Amino acid sequence: MTGATGFLGRHMVNTLLNHKNIEVIGVDYRESLDPIVNPQYKENICDIRDLGALRLASSEKLDAVIHLAAIPSIAKGTLQLYTDVNVIGTSNVVTLAKELGAKRVIYTSSSTVYGKPKECPIDEAFPTPPIGKYGSTKLAAEKLILDLNSSKDGVEMDGIVIRPRVVMGAGRMGIFDILFNAVYRSKTIFMIGDGKNRFQFTDVRDLCDVISRFLVLGQPGLYNVGCDTHINVNQLLAGLVKHAGKKSRIVNLPIAPIKLALRGLNALNISPLMEEQFNIADLDFVLNTAKVRRELNWTPSYSDIECLSNAYDWWVDQKKYEKRQFNGFLGLLGRFKSSHQSGFQKN
Repeated sequence: MTGATGFLGRHMVNTLLNHKNIEVIGVDYRESLDPIVNPQYKENICDIRDLGALRLASSEKLDAVIHLAAIPSIAKGTLQLYTDVNVIGTSNVVTLAKELGAKRVIYTSSSTVYGKPKECPIDEAFPTPPIGKYGSTKLAAEKLILDLNSSKDGVEMDGIVIRPRVVMGAGRMGIFDILFNAVYRSKTIFMIGDGKNRFQFTDVRDLCDVISRFLVLGQPGLYNVGCDTHINVNQLLAGLVKHAGKKSRIVNLPIAPIKLALRGLNALNISPLMEEQFNIADLDFVLNTAKVRRELNWTPSYSDIECLSNAYDWWVDQKKYEKRQFNGFLGLLGRFKSSHQSGFQKN
């Protein structure tokens, strides 16, 4: 499993280790804050851009590969960095999977490949005009995985691509650190647009369930994954504020001038939101998940508000822990940065 110490990776490792007959080799370029000690698990620190290092990290025969590692949209990297990690790194993972005899490669892509949706819900056949560097390189990586299903090199291997909506749950950091901090302090929450659009999440526990099932079930191909979404963004945020027992109020901002300002800040590399984020902030963005439901006989167990609240509760617990650990100036340094998506990795 690549990306094993990240937000999704840590949840995925723990999910797999609940099965006594599964052994996991985890690969990531960052160490875990709290390493997993389990005879079924081995963790190796290496960079997927380095095929030689990948070969050293895993030389045993494999049944399957779960490929989670990527440079996220909030990393503010160059196109070359995104290409090196998300595309060339994926190519290296596929090469290793073939060398070690894996029968299936499961890749977590992103709903950002759909760009700015013009209608919802979005099914897997919809056009894929990604907006930024992240989405475009994730789409290129998808092709490498899906090409396995029509491979002409004599290697029999299934390629499965999962496109989840925004993955949320305990340990999620990134831009949501800003939202959770505002709620925790009962500060104003600023929204782009009127907030009547629907914004879908994927609970990390549901996503781990889907990935686990695909290890042994399902046909190769492309699948959307997400929560059942029945409320709009205003209702979602109001639900979080109520859950937290806070007094934050939601202020809706005019779309055009805010997006113009964010584009300018983004050009200077100082925007709190990336292009893929602010360009869809006021749009309905809901995936049609009928295909994965049929294929795996699966339904999501958690709603949008449940997974957002779960992430917030973890954030609050972590904040209380940090208060005990850091004071004064050290508290400003903290362990987590808004550009760091996972709360489970060392910086």
